[in-house]
Amino acid sequence: MNEGAVTLLLDGTITFNNRSFAQMLGTPLEQLIGEPLASFVAPGHRDRFQHLIEQARASRCTEVVPLVTGNGATLWVELSMCPFKLDNSAGICLVVRDITERRNAEKLRAYLASVVDSTEYAIIGKDFNGTIQSWNRGAERLYGYPAKEITGHSIATLAPPERRDEPFGILERIG
Repeated sequence: MNEGAVTLLLDGTITFNNRSFAQMLGTPLEQLIGEPLASFVAPGHRDRFQHLIEQARASRCTEVVPLVTGNGATLWVELSMCPFKLDNSAGICLVVRDITERRNAEKLRAYLASVVDSTEYAIIGKDFNGTIQSWNRGAERLYGYPAKEITGHSIATLAPPERRDEPFGILERIG
């Protein structure tokens, strides 16, 4: 199992965790038992995490939170939590999924999109068929088409009538 598996007492104390969770945190398995899970949550997110624990006592919930690993790195995880009852005890069951790479990729995509959107230069994204997929403000200023109007149309739309096939020749040469 690549995901971390953890059980908590209702107060958030770890009563069980698997090796995957210990490896995520870079902390020996046996050092996690008896510790409050909140102590591994990044300090600025502990109040929100405490609210999540309260919610998980009553129903299933999922939330993204940052955990701090044994070496001080931040690990973004998705916690899927649900309450459970076993004989006379109750607790919270968690599945912990590391989403750090996905989150970093999303942040990079957002950053690159903001760079493309804020530049004065025309940047046009098209697929291999020559269909315009993206169009920034610089392209709007240069060509006069708003993005919502031109997206989905052929790149040949931008060429003068006598040169409508030229963009496709370029695509063939680079493809």
